Amino acid sequence: MREADLLVRLTGEHRRTEALFDLMADFPPGDPRRRDLLDDILLVLARHAEAEEGFLYPAVRAYLDDGDRLADAKLAEHAVLKRRLADLAVRTDGDQAFDDLTGQLRTFLAAHTADEENELFPRLAAACPPDRLDEIGRKARAADADADADRDLD
Repeated sequence: MREADLLVRLTGEHRRTEALFDLMADFPPGDPRRRDLLDDILLVLARHAEAEEGFLYPAVRAYLDDGDRLADAKLAEHAVLKRRLADLAVRTDGDQAFDDLTGQLRTFLAAHTADEENELFPRLAAACPPDRLDEIGRKARAADADADADRDLD
């Protein structure tokens, strides 16, 4: 995989999310830094979901024989994830639901990430030409830059 490759980008975001969760665990319940770190996680996950839904899953549909089924299953997981993120967004650190939901989110993401990195990504990398993955990755990065520019205008 190359630097512009979509799968490299998504794998990097997986590591970033894991690192933020690890940092969060370093602080005791009630520490405001935990909420700040969760907000960072929520931002990374929102952008990550946009990239998967807008770029990864269409490629899965196009290049894998069972791509429609796989993409639909991942989109269903995203629906669950978005409900969990909405639940967490309104919680304050120090409340038991915050810790419970954060733990559930981390467990859910670990399974989702492992499945993608061990099954989905290798299959797509084998089926999709590398230059196409690079092109898709560049488009995903450009979409991020456009979204950032739009946010700056707000």
